[in-house]
Amino acid sequence: TSSNTANVGPASGSSTGLGYAAGGLLRASAQSSANATFSGSGAAVWGSVASGTSQVVAQLQDSFVLHAAGIASGTRGTLTFGVSTHGVLEGTGVVHGTSAAETKSQWLSSFSVNSTLNGGSYGSASWHGGVYQDDADTRTQPLVSDLSVDGQPSLGLHVFTIPFAFDQPINIAMQVEVYAMASAGSACSSTPLGASCTINQTLTTADFSHTVAWTGISSVALAGGQPVTQFTALSAESGFDYAVSAVPEPATASLMALGLLGLIQRGRLRKPR
Repeated sequence: TSSNTANVGPASGSSTGLGYAAGGLLRASAQSSANATFSGSGAAVWGSVASGTSQVVAQLQDSFVLHAAGIASGTRGTLTFGVSTHGVLEGTGVVHGTSAAETKSQWLSSFSVNSTLNGGSYGSASWHGGVYQDDADTRTQPLVSDLSVDGQPSLGLHVFTIPFAFDQPINIAMQVEVYAMASAGSACSSTPLGASCTINQTLTTADFSHTVAWTGISSVALAGGQPVTQFTALSAESGFDYAVSAVPEPATASLMALGLLGLIQRGRLRKPR
């Protein structure tokens, strides 16, 4: 953050973020703000720019085996599961005059489930994300883009079916990254009535604290199509049961903290000229 009270008001940027992971669950959020407020008088034009940036990455790597009584190890089948993604990208700004202000937030995610047999990989799936961007001083509408490449909206429930082998490792790798940037610039200039100043504020949010979550295994079948209704899908590493949805108890969620990355607090001031 930075500020200066000599002929100009404070210019400051700030950021916060949080990310954590639990069995089958990722949460990440980032928020940044920028404020440029000016007052004063003089025979020149002067101004300032403030910005804040926050980036958070949450990662999960785990594995489980799918076991069913009476079915031999290595028997091939298919499993269907879901992953649900909910979140918000948004920005707000108050811009006066011709000075600049910008907000940008985005989320990106990678996801794979790989089943192995004799060193081979059977199946994987992935989804991506989206971007919100608003140059508040030049755009009448924010730019919102969806980066998904699987033909489905990136938010909501995604259902996948992959081949696997009973009692053989099924590896999971999940990652979600959120980014928030806010910047605001403003200026004062002399007028016959004194100084003419602008007051600019921006706030941007990438809130995926409500979650990227495994929603459970909805069906299992043998390679020939016969359904398997009784099975387990336990992880020896995390202890999570991948047969069910990932919904951690609130009391234990904080213990799963993965940490927050890349908190940057930054502001800069243009000197009078």
